[in-house]
Amino acid sequence: GGKAGGGKVANVKFDYQAGQRLNVLYDDGVWYPGIIINSRWGDATPNEPEEGEEAPQPAEEPSMDDPRAWYEVLLDDGETIISTTLPDPDIQIIDTPEPPAPPAKKSHHAGAAAAAKAVALQQASALL
Repeated sequence: GGKAGGGKVANVKFDYQAGQRLNVLYDDGVWYPGIIINSRWGDATPNEPEEGEEAPQPAEEPSMDDPRAWYEVLLDDGETIISTTLPDPDIQIIDTPEPPAPPAKKSHHAGAAAAAKAVALQQASALL
């Protein structure tokens, strides 16, 4: 009975999911709201070597035993994207409580009313 799947990364859990709201502290001392749009595993952000330069050798082999989760954060201006690891002292996670789900009424009347309303809407749009 061997364990299925040798990859560690497949079953790793990200602490934060895409859609998580947060605030990012910029160098100007202002907190900017943003949202996580992506997450990935890695040891660092990849640096492209300059033209004509040797690619820098990492000081030590990156170990996938302790990878860091990198998060891409889209700021609310809609165009600024930053990559960061979390937790970070300059990033505030906003705990947005899930909106309470409306109580599910098990009465048949609600369904009938909704169906009647849909029919009425169809008739109304046919008149336009």
